[in-house]
Amino acid sequence: MPARTGRLAAAVFGLIALLVAAAPVSAGRAWCRSDPVLLIGGDVVDIQVLSSPEMFSAATGPIEMVVTVPRGTRANVVLNDFGFGRGYSTKVVESTSLPSGVRASVALRAPSSVEGLPVEVQGTRVSVDIKGLLSLRPNLLWLGQAGGAANQWVVLEIR
Repeated sequence: MPARTGRLAAAVFGLIALLVAAAPVSAGRAWCRSDPVLLIGGDVVDIQVLSSPEMFSAATGPIEMVVTVPRGTRANVVLNDFGFGRGYSTKVVESTSLPSGVRASVALRAPSSVEGLPVEVQGTRVSVDIKGLLSLRPNLLWLGQAGGAANQWVVLEIR
């Protein structure tokens, strides 16, 4: 692995650790969280999918995730977790019809045997300035969230 690629990988994983450590916490309500991390057009996008603890026993399949990006934009999944114990089914598609100001759209569906379980999707987009291996400087560009329920598509527009 070339030195530059190694430094970039170390920086991305360092940023992922920073995003997970800085994740918002909700008081008064128990949430389970899954946490895929994407690289979209050079920016790191941390997507957090939250639901009630019941989702772990009620999940009937992988979290479906469709990432829509403008035509010609590179998008990759950098890291996935176990997605409520069932993993992810991820697809990246290109489009020429995203609304103005939207850099990407992430649509998620958490299949469940229990209707009405809450599903919240939160996202953070940061750029990374790498001045050296130990000098990682993330720049927060956007925060957003969308809510819905199990078995429904929840769409988060990344700006």
